[in-house]
Amino acid sequence: MDKNTKWIWKSGENGENTWLNFIKKFNLPDILQTASAQIAVDSKYWLYINGVLAVFEGGIKRGPTKSSTYYDEIDIAKYLKKGENTIAVLVWYFGKSGFSHLSSGMGGLLFEANIDGAIISSDDSWRVMKNPAYVKPDECDIPANFRLPESNLYFDAALDIGAWYSTDYDTSLWANADVICSANEGAYGKLENCMIPPFKDFGLKDYENSVDFECLTTTEEMTLKMKIPYNAQVTPYLKVSANKGNRVSIKADTYDDLLYDTKSVMSVYYTKDGEQEYESLGWISGEYMYYTIPKGVTIHKLQYRETGYDTEFAGSFECDDDFFNRLWKKSLRTLYITMRDTFMDCPDRERVQWWGDVNVEMQMMMYCLDEKALLLYRKGADSMAGWAEDAGRILTVVPSGTEQFELPFQNLAGIWGFSYYYDYTGDRNVISRVYNISKIYVLDYKINADGFAEHKNGSWDWADWGENADIAPMENAWYYMAVSSCKKMAELLGMHDDIAVYDERLKGIKENYNRFFSKMDITIMQQQMKNLTTGQTRLPYFRA
Repeated sequence: MDKNTKWIWKSGENGENTWLNFIKKFNLPDILQTASAQIAVDSKYWLYINGVLAVFEGGIKRGPTKSSTYYDEIDIAKYLKKGENTIAVLVWYFGKSGFSHLSSGMGGLLFEANIDGAIISSDDSWRVMKNPAYVKPDECDIPANFRLPESNLYFDAALDIGAWYSTDYDTSLWANADVICSANEGAYGKLENCMIPPFKDFGLKDYENSVDFECLTTTEEMTLKMKIPYNAQVTPYLKVSANKGNRVSIKADTYDDLLYDTKSVMSVYYTKDGEQEYESLGWISGEYMYYTIPKGVTIHKLQYRETGYDTEFAGSFECDDDFFNRLWKKSLRTLYITMRDTFMDCPDRERVQWWGDVNVEMQMMMYCLDEKALLLYRKGADSMAGWAEDAGRILTVVPSGTEQFELPFQNLAGIWGFSYYYDYTGDRNVISRVYNISKIYVLDYKINADGFAEHKNGSWDWADWGENADIAPMENAWYYMAVSSCKKMAELLGMHDDIAVYDERLKGIKENYNRFFSKMDITIMQQQMKNLTTGQTRLPYFRA
């Protein structure tokens, strides 16, 4: 980064769900050959160049450590021209942390473009304005649940300032941006190149039943159920005619989380007078989108834009049993809906990279996605290592801005997954990055007199299986797999002194596992569960 490139913002605008508009105008003396831009934000951005949308939803959640921020690198040459040029950036600052995001505590934009050797960078010459159309939430609505850093969006079209990103928009009354700090400094921390591709934009599409509601004028409040072909990550769109002040709410079928009685994100749009169109920029996932539209609104078009991780469905499966053919397609869609800037457990309630889920999703992607999908796993492993180095132990959820969860079963599964990933890819870079944290984690386990790994206390005992979970056999099975993986990684990296330690631990479990765990004494199992519920932390081992 050039020494003159600064993080910029508008002082005092650091509340939850803040949207700022930034403009920079500059002249180019000639037609361009090359133009590469680097952009970083907390938290999301939309980039326009000369009035053309160049990036739809740039930026990913912070990482790969607690004190760093990713930047995107994009080629912008095709958008630039001889003479005056306009760069416009809409930035959404979440303003809070969540299970999947650690807020820097301050919104920020950093931009640097190398244009045929000339540097255009963010500084106090940029113009800035808080976007007035994004308004405070309705107090009657339930906020999105605390696990999500994203909030519900409220957009008042009557306050919209129009195409502010166009080349001829007058920004003379806008303020100059405030310089926060230089690149690689301050709360944003060290800049790290984002290793995954920009999100794939599939463009605006009709719902399967869009035509049913075109030219409809509502005679009463109606909730329209719009069908998407499959569960997708979408930004909903509408084009309507209405009077000022009507409220249109948009929710997915995944909005209500019945398991935890919490809510996902939704969008609210307040109409202005006349014909108008709006696209809610915060993505929502679902198979159905519900538009609640008041009386007296004429619908011209209801659509959605699907976006997602940029990978292709490369694998295939087909047989003479329709059930298994459908299962393949549903499984593929389930995998894809849980990929965006990380692998995640679900795209509605949490959007969190639990490492147990990552391990399963990584194995699935080997059979059905192209090699760009591997980058998402590499990014996850890099984050896992970075946060472990900061915390002193492997954490199960990274990145995270809340409680630091440690679920030993999931961590052991993740360590086993590293060597699995290598077997399929031959990628030594991931192995080199994760070996030390994996070694420290498995060797931190104490081994008892019977050769078994003693129970490791984490945030809770995770087994994902009803009651009477067989903790000790499962934990030692996962431990054996993780140690085996460490041994393979040590052999690959030439860490020969570590191998004997791994062999000794593997030997104890291998020689005694069947003898101890082949029969389960139900009274001991019941006592084990009682110990868990009464707070006793160390579990007894089963004996035949």
